Amino acid sequence: MMNGGNLNLTRFVLRQFEILMNNNLDITDEPENYPVNKLQLIGVLKKKASKNDSPLEKEMRRFNKLVKELEEQETENKRQETEDQSYQDLFLKKVHPMLVELAHTQLAFIDKLEAVFYANKFSKSQEQFFLAFAIPVLQDAGHYLDAAREKMNNYVNWQQTLVSKQDKSPANLHDREADVLTPEEEEAAWEQWEQIQDYSTRSKPPAIDELEKKSVSELYKELAKMIHPDLEQDATLRHSKEQLMKELTAAKEKEDVHAMLIIRQKADEINKNAGSSQSYTLQLLKMYNSSMKKKLELLKRSLQQKIFQSFGSKESFYAHGRKSANVEVRIKSDIIQIKELQQNLQANTRVINTAADLKELLKQL
Repeated sequence: MMNGGNLNLTRFVLRQFEILMNNNLDITDEPENYPVNKLQLIGVLKKKASKNDSPLEKEMRRFNKLVKELEEQETENKRQETEDQSYQDLFLKKVHPMLVELAHTQLAFIDKLEAVFYANKFSKSQEQFFLAFAIPVLQDAGHYLDAAREKMNNYVNWQQTLVSKQDKSPANLHDREADVLTPEEEEAAWEQWEQIQDYSTRSKPPAIDELEKKSVSELYKELAKMIHPDLEQDATLRHSKEQLMKELTAAKEKEDVHAMLIIRQKADEINKNAGSSQSYTLQLLKMYNSSMKKKLELLKRSLQQKIFQSFGSKESFYAHGRKSANVEVRIKSDIIQIKELQQNLQANTRVINTAADLKELLKQL
């Protein structure tokens, strides 16, 4: 007799299909595409770090370290994206046709269970167990077969009808009345909620947000002086600075310090070619280093999330050592799981013929 959990073997494969169709692997706060213009290292006074380094020199070394880490992380993220695309291409070619075939097997399996169910008498609780078992299977098959999707909708309506009848029973009405709060209890609950909300508001450090906004504003003013096109006599340089000024304004609106850093380096290059350049101050370096650290953390989180999503389930993720598996290995694993599930379904379609067989299956839920 099959284990009901085996029907979920295909869930992670179906997840790949959903990701592929939606083309959406984004997560909250995921960084935008890394700028085409790479950040440049800045010079330090000594080749080796020393305990006698000034705070400015320490920040300069930290700056250069973060620039290298960002470049390495972006390379790794792009490698993962390339691998994901390769997997998706193979998935459509080798796995998707097997999922369509599996959907037919799933639908035939539920049709057989339905025939056994209607041919015998079952209690209301067993009826609910039957629906709870069948609907997820039909939902999986419904990704590929209209007939399975239509049957699933019918089963969902069937399930809702049962719940509605149960809610209207005298016993449930009594329980529902017992859950109603008295005016005093409701007032106490609201007071508790307001206290939680008040604490949540007070626990936030608004001063930090204001400080960051002020720093971004000051940085904008400093960069605007460096690249303001009205101060440039050379027509070619004026055009370049006009473009940078537009980028700077957009970066300020987004409060994107990292983008402002790239603009700063572009401005340095323009001014250097024009015979002048400006050095980094300690305050500026601290701001830039903080922004690069945040960018690096987001890139790492983005990569980890994409790897996790590519497996489709927490179990598959940890089973593969919490890292991306080879594309061919992943495809082979998908195929093995689909074949295993299909063979399991076909075997049980043959052996479940009586009410006792179906009841035994439902007991496993």
